[in-house]
Amino acid sequence: MGDELDYKHADPIFRKQRIKEFLSQDLAPTMRSNYIFIVIFVLVLVLGVISLPYGNLLSGNILGLKISVGYPLAFFQFDLGDFSYKQPFRFFELVVDLIIYFIISYLLDILITAIEKVYASKVGFRDRYIPQLYREKPEIFEIK
Repeated sequence: MGDELDYKHADPIFRKQRIKEFLSQDLAPTMRSNYIFIVIFVLVLVLGVISLPYGNLLSGNILGLKISVGYPLAFFQFDLGDFSYKQPFRFFELVVDLIIYFIISYLLDILITAIEKVYASKVGFRDRYIPQLYREKPEIFEIK
C-alpha cells in the first residue's frame, strides 16, 4: 500500500489556473471595462432622449410619432399613434445591445491597456508600476 491516493475524477489543474494559462495578463478585463460599459449604456440612453422629436410633441402631432431608444437595435420603442397596446420594452433587443456594448467595452479596455504599456515602456514611466522598497526610517528619539 502506497501513501498516494488515486482519485479518478480529480483534476490536477484547477479551472482558474487553466483560464490564467489560456488568457494572458494583457487580455484580462479590468474594472475599467465596467466603467466603459456603463458610460456606453448611459450615452445610448441620453442619445435616445435627445433624439426625441420635441417639435412634434409640442405642436400636438403625435399620430405616427415613434419614440425609440437603443442602438443598433431599439430596445424601447413607443408608438404614440398606435393604440394596439403593444409592449414598448423589447427584451431580446436589449440583450443583443448589451452584448454588443460589453464587447466594445472589453476591446476598448484591452486597447487602453496596450497603449499604457507601450507608452510606459517608451517614455520611461515603468518605475510607476514597480513597487518601491520600504526603507527603515530613522528614529527621532534615541533611548540611552
